[in-house]
Amino acid sequence: MFKQFTKALMSSPQLWGWGILFTIFWLFMGAYFFSRGVPDSNNVDLAFTSAWFSIMVVLSLSTLGITVAFTIYYSTRSIPYVLKYTKLTLNKYVESLLVSSMIVGLLFSAIMALLTMGVYSFRFDYVLMPKDFELLLGIGALSSVFMTTLATLLMTTMINYLGTKNVQYISFIPLILSYLFGFSQIFGQLPSLVLYVSPFNDIISLFYTSYSGSSPLISYQSVSNQSSTLNPVISLLSLIGWSLLLCVVDLLLLKRLKSTSLEEGRMV
Repeated sequence: MFKQFTKALMSSPQLWGWGILFTIFWLFMGAYFFSRGVPDSNNVDLAFTSAWFSIMVVLSLSTLGITVAFTIYYSTRSIPYVLKYTKLTLNKYVESLLVSSMIVGLLFSAIMALLTMGVYSFRFDYVLMPKDFELLLGIGALSSVFMTTLATLLMTTMINYLGTKNVQYISFIPLILSYLFGFSQIFGQLPSLVLYVSPFNDIISLFYTSYSGSSPLISYQSVSNQSSTLNPVISLLSLIGWSLLLCVVDLLLLKRLKSTSLEEGRMV
């Protein structure tokens, strides 16, 4: 099951298109449009680069959630049968899905880090490398678990209780929330409590720390003022808590997964 999941995710043109190619557009926008007025300082350049990297990689990983949501949706008829009449257990199914997502998340995080380093190093005329690449990959794996469990929750809730007529809209919720919370942090100033409680902002904060090597900022609106920061340990614990909670709920919902007609989802 692990091989099938990994192959399906890695071969998805929508995942690569939205997760990498479209995100590159925003990466260049940050480097050459939104960087106007950024003070000429090495520390500020690194903070600005780290901020945009953290937002972009969250957008990239949120597309993984969309792909996972559709994977579950198109498997809705086979999952109950396979779990009932084969040796595959529900725990093994979820484990395979999560491990496959982590592999894709690791790859996408590494790609976005390399792209960010190339684009922003060229923009600021000196090399801006991630300070902790191992931590960056670890956060990429953990973030993928969260995006996968969130997408599974949304899709199984819709299938079991709401019907699948709005499947196209429900599946894009991870991406929409990533844009909402991500750009709210970079262009506004959210309360610190929201930044700790919101798993999307937790991911942003942790990626910022991995790239910059410093504590995440409360607001990226002015990266030159780095006095107000967050505690990355709290962000990490919050993200782990969200992922575990969603995983438990997903297991309960998958046990009750209903077989549904794919034609219903096309009737939009």
